[in-house]
Amino acid sequence: MSRGFLRKSSVNAFIGMVWILFAVSAGAQNAVSKFRADSIRQSLSHVQKPQDKIPLLKELVGLYWQLPEEVPALREIIDVALPLDSIGIVYDAMAGLSRHYFNAGNRDSLLYWVGQLDSLASKRHETPRGLFLSGSLVCQDYLWSGSYELAMDRAMQYLDLARESKNDYGLLRAYRDLGMVYQRIKRDSDAVEVFRKGLHLLKEEKANPTFRIMYLSNMLESTLLLGQLPESEALLRQYEFLLDSLERKYDQEGKIFPVTRHRCLVSCYFCELYTMEGDLRKAQTCLDRATAFLDSSFGSRVEAQYLRTKSFYYWKKKDYRHALSAVNLALKINRDLDKLEMKKAILQSSGQLREAITIYEEIIRKTEKINMEAFDRQIEQLRTLNDLNDLEKQDRELKLRAEQESLKQRQIIVSICFLSVLMGLIYVLCRIYLHTKRLKNELLQEKDSLIASEKQLRAVTEEAEAANRKKSAFIANISHEVRTPLNAIVGFSELLASSEYSEEEKIEFAEEVNHSSELLLNLVNDVLDLSRLESGKIKFSVKPSDLVACCQKALDSIRHRVKPGVRLTFTSSPEAYSLKTDALRLQQLLTNLLSNAAKFTSEGEINLSFVVDESRGEVCFSVTDTGCGIPEDKCKKIFERFEKLDDFIQGTGLGLSVCQIISEQLKGSLSVDISYKDGARFVFIHPTNLIETPI
Repeated sequence: MSRGFLRKSSVNAFIGMVWILFAVSAGAQNAVSKFRADSIRQSLSHVQKPQDKIPLLKELVGLYWQLPEEVPALREIIDVALPLDSIGIVYDAMAGLSRHYFNAGNRDSLLYWVGQLDSLASKRHETPRGLFLSGSLVCQDYLWSGSYELAMDRAMQYLDLARESKNDYGLLRAYRDLGMVYQRIKRDSDAVEVFRKGLHLLKEEKANPTFRIMYLSNMLESTLLLGQLPESEALLRQYEFLLDSLERKYDQEGKIFPVTRHRCLVSCYFCELYTMEGDLRKAQTCLDRATAFLDSSFGSRVEAQYLRTKSFYYWKKKDYRHALSAVNLALKINRDLDKLEMKKAILQSSGQLREAITIYEEIIRKTEKINMEAFDRQIEQLRTLNDLNDLEKQDRELKLRAEQESLKQRQIIVSICFLSVLMGLIYVLCRIYLHTKRLKNELLQEKDSLIASEKQLRAVTEEAEAANRKKSAFIANISHEVRTPLNAIVGFSELLASSEYSEEEKIEFAEEVNHSSELLLNLVNDVLDLSRLESGKIKFSVKPSDLVACCQKALDSIRHRVKPGVRLTFTSSPEAYSLKTDALRLQQLLTNLLSNAAKFTSEGEINLSFVVDESRGEVCFSVTDTGCGIPEDKCKKIFERFEKLDDFIQGTGLGLSVCQIISEQLKGSLSVDISYKDGARFVFIHPTNLIETPI
């Protein structure tokens, strides 16, 4: 025991000496850095020529890398380089500030400097490397915070810019960012295609090997998930070859390269590859190698990848205890969906059904949370666009909040129903489990029942995903329809501010701005009306109304939209009639039908008429035009949202959907008269026996 104690004391003494030497070395290095920084500051005060200051300031930035003192040094470089027209240096300094604030987690400052760099590059019609570097940092900031749609939009924006300017560095950055976004939203097939483009470009340009390593590491995650084993093995061989080359190169140059970190990742990927191929002996060897390379200084990403690989290997080896231990450690780093899915699969394989159900419930909650957050962000973007109309800003915000609350309530109801179904399934699984214990001879039959229950759960999940895709499609359509008039407003507004055009041309530009604003306002009104009508927020006020006056108001509201040479006529039978209805909503329905007719009628006549049939207790309204007409197979489909006969005609495709809902609320019917062949005729039947709404 005394020898052991002495050995332990010697080891502790040795460790203590190492720490003392390290502290002394670090202190000495900090002292040297501080001394050098003070020396540079003193030299700067004596430098006369501005161009001579830039090399000293760059050295100062290197000494203050990612420290608070780095920011004023970079700002000083910008102040010195701008008057000298050394724009390349200014771009690099702005990109350095973007990098500093990205690493510091300061999004506002990051966006500010990216905006400054983008503004300067736009004025000079240039696309420097710093622009794509800083844009990539913004994309990654959105990506790690879960704002996938913002990250996707930013990546596509810089991809288009890189293609337009034929900037290979920008393409490489954009391809990598886009591939990482695809990975996060579970579109690994698309991610692999994008990474392939980047690797091909890297090969052609013979770019920096470290950039190629980043591509290989990112791409391997997706190819392994997709089970593309031959391609994964080829990528790993490239990875190893590049690591060997870089290690030799940096050793010769005396530079530091984190080769051990990459060796650990390569060993993990090889372990997963051999595990998928069924060669568990090779997989064990690779796992042992990864364990030997692993170090706490590598960061959480490498540690999480190692634990995931270890869990996957033991799962396939059917050593469920070690598999669960590894995945639980990985979940302590980050409880993302991939790790939870793996834990659920391990629990199912080991027969721990109750625990698997608990994890499945957590997966469902996380998925719902992600969907809700994405939906809230998309609604927030719509609200931002809606705020362009300053006169109605406050009213629109209130309506949007009401719509959000209604949507959230519907989402909660759906979640409650889904959880109720899930609880029912849990009850069934528990009964099956107890029944299996009592009746061992029926084990195979109960197994089939469990498989059927799993299929049912998958079906429910697929339905939920389909509903989410419909929601995303709705938001995408809205965004597309908003962007067209908004681009026109922005474009013509810039032309109005220019002095190159005459007053007549500026008047035409103003008319275009006004027309696009009207289109944008109509879109927002249609969306809000459609939402409020569907959610029942609009209460219909039924009372006796002058039908002729209502029709005249509808005609007057669209008269300015009728093309020259087209007659707008009105026919009533009888000439005066009082009808129990909601006059405002009836006028809205007729206005939408007349607007639709005016849009597609270039010559001839647009006629609004109504006929009272007391024997049937109904009033028949009709809007007839001599326009292009509606194909018979489209007569029912045009009442769907965003359905348009001609995509080149401006409009939202929501007006007829609003008309359909209003007709249903008024207990009537709206249809297209297919017997009319000289254009289009919409027929609305309104009952005369509606019950008057009490005041």
